[in-house]
Amino acid sequence: MKNNSKKNHTPKSPTSLTKSSSSVSLDRPIFPLWLQIGVLLLLGIIIYSNSFNCSFHLDDIGNITDNAVIKSLDIKKIWEYSHNRFFGYLSLAINYHFGAFNLWGYHFVNLLIHLINTLIVYWLTGLILATPALNEETAKKQKLNIAFFTALLFVTHPLATQSVTYLIQRLASIAAMFYFLSVAFYIKARMTEAINKKIILFTLFLLSVVIALHCKENTYTIPFIILLVEACLFTKQKFSFNIKDYRIIAGFIVTIIGLSIILYKFPLSIFNTIPPSFGTNYSITSTDYLFTQFSVIFKYIQLLIIPVNQNLDYDYPLSTGFFEPRTLICFMLLLGLMAMAIYYFNRKRIISFGIGWFLITLSVESSIIPIADLIFEHRTYLPSPIFFLVFIYLFFTKFSMKNMSLPSIVFFTIGLIYAGMTFNRNKIWENEFTLWSDVITKSPEKARPWHGRADVYREQGQWKEAIDDYNEAIRINPNYVTALNNLGLVYKSTGQYDKAIFYYSKSISLDSTDVNAFINRGVVLGLTQRFDEAIKDMNKALAMHQKINTVYNNRGNIYAMMQNWELALHDFDSAIALSPNYAAAYKNRGCVYLVTNKLDKAIDDFNKAIEISPNFTEAYFYKGEIYKQMQEWNKAIAEYDAALKIDPNYTIAINARNAVIQFLSTNK
Repeated sequence: MKNNSKKNHTPKSPTSLTKSSSSVSLDRPIFPLWLQIGVLLLLGIIIYSNSFNCSFHLDDIGNITDNAVIKSLDIKKIWEYSHNRFFGYLSLAINYHFGAFNLWGYHFVNLLIHLINTLIVYWLTGLILATPALNEETAKKQKLNIAFFTALLFVTHPLATQSVTYLIQRLASIAAMFYFLSVAFYIKARMTEAINKKIILFTLFLLSVVIALHCKENTYTIPFIILLVEACLFTKQKFSFNIKDYRIIAGFIVTIIGLSIILYKFPLSIFNTIPPSFGTNYSITSTDYLFTQFSVIFKYIQLLIIPVNQNLDYDYPLSTGFFEPRTLICFMLLLGLMAMAIYYFNRKRIISFGIGWFLITLSVESSIIPIADLIFEHRTYLPSPIFFLVFIYLFFTKFSMKNMSLPSIVFFTIGLIYAGMTFNRNKIWENEFTLWSDVITKSPEKARPWHGRADVYREQGQWKEAIDDYNEAIRINPNYVTALNNLGLVYKSTGQYDKAIFYYSKSISLDSTDVNAFINRGVVLGLTQRFDEAIKDMNKALAMHQKINTVYNNRGNIYAMMQNWELALHDFDSAIALSPNYAAAYKNRGCVYLVTNKLDKAIDDFNKAIEISPNFTEAYFYKGEIYKQMQEWNKAIAEYDAALKIDPNYTIAINARNAVIQFLSTNK
C-alpha cells in the first residue's frame, strides 16, 4: 500500500506541468497577431487625432517656419546646414515641398513615424525576449504578449506627446526609429543561421546605423548599446573580470569606436559654459549640468511611471555643487542603480539590460555636455520602450504563470489611462496661448513662459496683456534682454515711441551685441524724425552683421523718409539681393518708384511682392494708387477691392475706393 501511495502522489516533472497548464501555452498571444497590430495602430491614431491642428511652437519657428533651408529640396544645402540631423531636416523639406506650412502634413508625418516606431518596438522587444541569454520560461512563453504590452505603453504614453505633437521633435522620433531598427537588425542577424540572410541583415544594420548617426546626436551611443546586447542577451556565461575574456576585449574595442565617433562628431566647444539664455539668469558649466542630471534622471523615471504635471518648460533647479543634498542623494541612488545592474547580470539579465539601455540612451543629453534646457520630456522617447519592457516582463514573471488575465487587465488598464492622458495633453499643445498658459501655471517663477505668452498677446494686438506678461518676465529676470526688446515693440506698435526707445536702449545697455535692439531702436528713431541717430543705429547693426536683409530694408525706409531716393533704392536693392523673396523690400522699392514717377517699375515691384505674398494688402493698395494716378479708374477700383477682400477693415483702401467712385459719379 505504501508503494502504491507513493506512486500515485509522485510529483509531475516541470515539463509535464508546463504541458498540462491550461493558463499558459507556448508563445500564444492573448489575441491574434493581426489584431494586436490593429489595436496598436488604431489606438495611436485615435489618441493623436486631436493633434493635427496644433500650431507651431517654440523651436518650430526657427527650425521650420523661419528656416529658408527647408524651403527647397536642395540636398547639398540641407547637408551643409546640419549633416548631424540631415534626415530630419530633409523630411521637413519634403513636408514643405508638398504642403508649405500646412500643419496637417507635418502632424501626419510625425504620427506616422510614431506608429512605425511602435511596430518596430513590438518587433524589437520580441527579438530581445528570444535571445539565448534570456532562456527563461516566461520570456519564451509570453514573448508576444510582453512585446504587445510594451508597444501598447510606448504608443499611448503621454510623455511621447513632446516627440509627436511638438513638430520639431520629429528629430528625436526619427532618430529613435533608426536606432531601434539598427538594434533589431543586429539581434536578428545574430540569431540567423543562414549566411545569406545574415549578410543582408548585417547590411541593413549598418545602413540603419549610418542613417541614425545623421538624425540626431544621441544616436552616437549605438556602439555601446550593441556591446550591451552582446553582454546581456547573447553571452550565457557568468561575467568575470578576466582581462583575457573576449568580452572584455570586445568591450574595449567598442568603447574606443564609440568614443571615436563622439570625438569626431563633437567639437571640444560642446563642453563650454553656456551663458544665461531663454530667460535664465545663470550660466551652466559642464559640472553643474552633470550634477543636475543626477536628479533629472530620476525625474524621468517618475514621469515614465506616473506622468503627471507634464510641463514644456520645467522650472528645474540647477545643482552647482556635488555635496548639495539633492545631488548627493541622487548620485548615491544612481550608483545603486548601477550596482543593481551588476548584481542582476548573473541572475536576471533583463534587469541589467534595461538599466544599461536607459542610462546609455540618456547619456548624451544627461551627462557632462551642458545643454541650455536642463530637462526636456522628448529625451525619454528613446529610453522608454526598454524601460516599459523590464516592468512588464517582471510583472508577467510574477503573475502570468498563475493567472494570465491579471497582467493583461493591469497593462490594458494602464494603456487606456495613458491614452486618455495623451489625448488631454494634446489639447494643451493646441496653440501658443494654451501651451504657455499651462507652463505659467506650473512654472510661475520662470521668465520664459511669461515671455512666450506675451509674444502671443503682442501678435494678437492685446497690448495691455502683452505689457503685463513682459513686465512679469522682467520682474523675474531684470536682465532678460529679449523681453525688454519685445516690450519696446509693444510700445512702438501703440505709438508710445519714447517708452519704446527707453526699453530698446535698456536692452542695448545689457547686451551691446543685440542686433535686433539696434534695428528696432533705429526704426523708432526714424519715425520720430531723429534721422541721424536712426542711421547710426542701422550702421551699427550692419557692422555686426552685414547680411541682415531687414537692416537694409529699414535703413532704406529711413532714407525714403529723408527723401534721399538714391540711397533708399540702393538699400532696397541690397535687401532684395540678400533675399530675392523679400516681399516687403519689393513693396518699399515700389513706393520709391511711385514717388519718383517710375510707374512701370513700381507696378513690377508691387506685382512681385504680391507673387511672393498673395495677401499683401499694401501692395494691392499702392497698385491702385498707380492706376488712379494713370486715371485707369476701373483697374484702381479692382486693386482696392483686392486689398479689401483680404482685409475688409483696411481703412485707407476704403477711403481711396470711395474717393474714386465719388469722382466718377460727379464727372459722368
